[in-house]
Amino acid sequence: MTIDSKAIEELKGRLHSEREVFCRSLFFSAKWFVLSDCAKSGLHFIVLPNQETAEYCAADLYNLIEGDRVFFLPNSGNGVEKSNFKSTLSVQRTTAVQSIVEHKEGDLTIIVTFPEVLDEPIPVNRLISEAGHTLKN
Repeated sequence: MTIDSKAIEELKGRLHSEREVFCRSLFFSAKWFVLSDCAKSGLHFIVLPNQETAEYCAADLYNLIEGDRVFFLPNSGNGVEKSNFKSTLSVQRTTAVQSIVEHKEGDLTIIVTFPEVLDEPIPVNRLISEAGHTLKN
């Protein structure tokens, strides 16, 4: 299979010059590859149909975008018994929410989630800031 370099150059040009670009026939990780090229700054929310799809998208973007810029926002884990799995959800959720609170103009932050999560409350900014601790050596 060969890649048409003319088509790639056209896509890159459109991504950098137009506000919206519609791409057809992108499957699996290809759509996240395109997103990773066009999202250079700003706070972006990617809301996918279900948790599994959102997890796959986040995993792809972790590998395509350098630095701590991609965050998976899971549900709060309510209904899950106390376990390492629930602890992992809490850490991921806290990290994602903190990245939203601390987002600065010009930086790139991508939040990947699914609809059920958007129904769950998130503490107000002041409470999140007050809950933080600074450790010094």
